[in-house]
Amino acid sequence: MRLAVGCALILTVLASLACHNMKAVNLDQAAGRNSVSLTLSDQSIVVVYGPKIYGSKLVGFVDGLYREIPTATVKEVHVREASGVRTAALVVAGVLGFAGFVYVLAGTGSSRAPDYCDAPEHVDEPICQTT
Repeated sequence: MRLAVGCALILTVLASLACHNMKAVNLDQAAGRNSVSLTLSDQSIVVVYGPKIYGSKLVGFVDGLYREIPTATVKEVHVREASGVRTAALVVAGVLGFAGFVYVLAGTGSSRAPDYCDAPEHVDEPICQTT
């Protein structure tokens, strides 16, 4: 039982990553976001929090430090966005998985109540009496 719950938890965490995707935007659209991922001309990738554009520089916080990055060195700008289709698919898969889990659990028990008056095979008469 614990293994099943642990596996379900791990799958949920991994599947939650599917609710987002990275989208390429232009530099002007980057300024209105909470964070952006920049690919610079030297192929390094930098995540900038609170980006703003002042003239020919993109400014913001990188690893907790304020930085100014010349816009001429920025090759690509990516933002993380929610994916409605992936989120809906995850919700449907989660509901179906949970329903299947409940179905399996409900089907593993015995539906017949134990009969304590049944006689063992080697005894001619049962020990208890039914009324």
